[in-house]
Amino acid sequence: MILKNSKKNLSLILFSLEILLLSSCSLNYNSESSLSSQSPEFVFTNPKYTRINQGKLNLEITADTIEQYANEDAMYAKNISFTLYSESEEKSAEGKGTLLSADLEKGLYYLFDDIKVKSFEQNVSINASSLKWDDDSEQLTTDFQNPAKSKVYIISEKEPKIKIEGYGFSGSGYDNSYVFTGEVSGEITTKD
Repeated sequence: MILKNSKKNLSLILFSLEILLLSSCSLNYNSESSLSSQSPEFVFTNPKYTRINQGKLNLEITADTIEQYANEDAMYAKNISFTLYSESEEKSAEGKGTLLSADLEKGLYYLFDDIKVKSFEQNVSINASSLKWDDDSEQLTTDFQNPAKSKVYIISEKEPKIKIEGYGFSGSGYDNSYVFTGEVSGEITTKD
């Protein structure tokens, strides 16, 4: 599989989001549960979170808005972005999405619209319109409501160079494998 250490990186990103935001916040966008009609308890505008691990920069998260609602173990963010750093404090991955809805109790994270994730360590990029991460199953999947309509693009610039686009994407954090259950196309370029 192309995405080595994706389990480690994605788990770290999502765990860090959960830890940082459990104590602070949550925009209620298209979550599988019904939209909340109540007003947010807290609204954070232009927050920037920095995680330091053993004295070294580990993670940075920014967003335009993050909201937290009373009586919900969830957070919602608009225009969220993150940067993960290696032990030597070099960028290892970065990503962004227009909307994030996180069910912190169930460990489910939904990213919507203009999602871009890049692993510098693996030189791989993933672009999508919707993605869901499940902490329990360690599965990254496309549009959970209609996977046949949500295209995912995977690009690897290392040898062999790979460009794939397809529908019904599911990636495993356990064994770093992925599958497309719908139409898929692309190209693989080798030096030969």
